Order: sequence, then C-alpha cells, then structure tokens
Amino acid sequence: MRINTRRASVNIVLVIALVFLAAAGVYAITNLNLTPSSDEENYLLTISEISDQHELSAPENAEADRVMLYELPVGSVISLTAKTEGISHQITCYNERNRKIDSFTMSLDGYGRGERKELEAGETVSYAVTYSDIDYAFMSIDITEGEETISYFFRVVKAEAPQQSEDAKVELIVTAIPTGSKVLVDGEPQEFLAYNINDYNYFRLRDIAAVLTGTEKQFNVEWDAKSDSILLTTGKSYTMQKGDLEGNPSAENKTGLATQSTIYVDGEEVALVAYNIDGNNYFKLGDLGKVLNFGVDWDPDTKSILIDSHKDFTE
Repeated sequence: MRINTRRASVNIVLVIALVFLAAAGVYAITNLNLTPSSDEENYLLTISEISDQHELSAPENAEADRVMLYELPVGSVISLTAKTEGISHQITCYNERNRKIDSFTMSLDGYGRGERKELEAGETVSYAVTYSDIDYAFMSIDITEGEETISYFFRVVKAEAPQQSEDAKVELIVTAIPTGSKVLVDGEPQEFLAYNINDYNYFRLRDIAAVLTGTEKQFNVEWDAKSDSILLTTGKSYTMQKGDLEGNPSAENKTGLATQSTIYVDGEEVALVAYNIDGNNYFKLGDLGKVLNFGVDWDPDTKSILIDSHKDFTE
C-alpha cells in the first residue's frame, strides 16, 4: 500500500500506469482484501471507501517489491491523524506523463484545501475526493516523518450509482405541497418554487443549475428529446432560460408524475427519482447534492434549507 520514497526513490510510471505497465507484463489485478486504513506507530491514515485496488510490480532495481494503486470513488474521505509531533503531509497530483502538476494539504473540516503541512499531536485532517480529481492520472498522499516519506497512491473514479432493490417502489402519481422553508444559497436568501413530496424537498432542476452557475459546483442541463434523456454536465456553466427562478409564494398543491426520462451525469447513467410538475422536472435536493457534489444542509434554528457551493456533499 505504500512506498518509502527516501529508501526506494521509485519513479514509477503509474500511469502509463495501467497501460504501459500492462504492456510490459508487470501489471496485475489482485484479489487482495481492500484495506481502508494504515495504523502506523506515529499516525493513523484511513480511507472511507475503496472501490478497487491494483498491484503494480515496481521497476527493475527498485528496492520496493510492489506498489498498490487504490481506486477511490468520488466522495470517499481520506483522514490522517498524527499521534505525535513531527508528522507532515501533502496530497500530490500527477498527469499522464508521471509529472507532478499540483499539491495541497488536507483541512481540519474536510472541505477543500488546508493551510499547514505539519500536524500537531492528536490533530486530524481530511479531504473528500471530488469529481475534478478524476482529471488527474493519479494522486498520492505523502506522509513525512523526519527524513522519511511514505506515499500512498490512488486515483479517483466515478462512484457507481446505487442500484434500486426490486422491492423499492416509486410512486407514479404524488401530491406536491409548496414548501414554506427559507432557502439560503451560500448564505444569501433565494426564492424558489419548491415542493414537499413525501416529507422530502424537491427543487426544479434548472433552478438549482441557475443558482450554482458561476461557482465551482456549476453544472449544465440539456434535454435530448431523441433519447428522452436529461444530460447533466459538471463544471459547465448554465444559461438561464425564461421561467427560471420564478418563485410563487401563493402556489397551490400540484400533482406530480414520475419522470420516465433517463438521467446522465457526465455521461454516466444515474438512478434518481424525479417528478414532472407543470412540465418541469423536480428532483430531491439531497439526491442532486449527492450526484453533483454540492453541500446540502438543514438549519433547525432558522428552519432554513442550506445550499453551499463551497462544500462537498456529505451524508
């Protein structure tokens, strides 16, 4: 799972990883148990979810016998706890030519990037991998103690959409009740025409795209009439259309019909429940936050729904 860069100085072409090494006959997929943690003497490294792992043979003349390359689905959380003083860390990002193109430290709250490499004894930092991390050929979490650095290599992949059980049933016709909850987007009040369906808040898809455009969580919405598909593309801005963000405080209860359209996020089919109300598709806000990776929360004190473009989605 790790490589000692002080001793081995292993310049592994991890990339040409799964292509070059495979061609050279030194790459093998193993059935090893997926180990989500490494409990060392002076630190504890944990990973919330590992979808797969690959064992790569080290290059000739390297002291290390093998390198483990882990696959982490979007949303998986890496956490590091220092048991003693003198532990520092960083996450390094590589391109397809095995070149370092970026590096950053994890943060105390797990959102975004931190400010310090060195940790205090008992301190924990974490990082939730995001869709943008898929663009890197691979990454590493580098942990340094004194003159020794241990690197754990991984790459980020899209999370598989959860499969609905055969027993799971979607109501074909529902009553949609206008929600009276206040909605804050990045701390600012925003008026929506949203509905409560079976105790869940449903929002118009294009309204969410409209309020997030221009932020790091922006996404575009397209309709493919030929295939009856809704296409969502993360990182792409959305152009507002007539009718977007037109709240109606006096709205009455409506009838919602289950949407039969196929839904894709960045080309991957996802299983989401949506309802068509007056010709518009409404999705459960939490489901959108999960597949598009933006923050969704509830403030019980102010009875407000919170949408945060600066945070990743958490359960």
